[in-house]
Amino acid sequence: MENLSILLIGKVAPAYLPTEKHSILPAKGKGGFGHSDIWMSTKINNKEWSKPVNLGSTVNTPYDEVGLFMAPDGKTLFFCSNGPNSMGSYDIFKTTYENGQWTTPVNLGYPINTEFSDGPVSIDATGRIAYFSSDRPGGCGRKRHLHGRYF
Repeated sequence: MENLSILLIGKVAPAYLPTEKHSILPAKGKGGFGHSDIWMSTKINNKEWSKPVNLGSTVNTPYDEVGLFMAPDGKTLFFCSNGPNSMGSYDIFKTTYENGQWTTPVNLGYPINTEFSDGPVSIDATGRIAYFSSDRPGGCGRKRHLHGRYF
């Protein structure tokens, strides 16, 4: 992306709205609300993107917002946060783009979120199954485990 004047956090995989004219990414930068916020950039042409705009305090907290996934409906954004509405370490939240603005994020709650670090998430094409990683006990693998839940 050109015109990017914010620091990208780790290995960033932006989420795209269905038209691929908007990119949503986690980053920290001037004008942010916390360590890592969610920002949106608009495609100007095939080679240039607008300067990212922070999604604002409705979505972002003084903590981290990371691990983005745009749902198949093209308007529901899932992300992870360790903000004040988390059950434990990181939890999975969703916000919806309606009437030109993002709704107040909703914590997906138990059994997807626990007192452990949950997320990031990926949703299947039906919108009914969430696949996510977690460091809760009982999974297979070393530190992070893949889980699937209907919701």
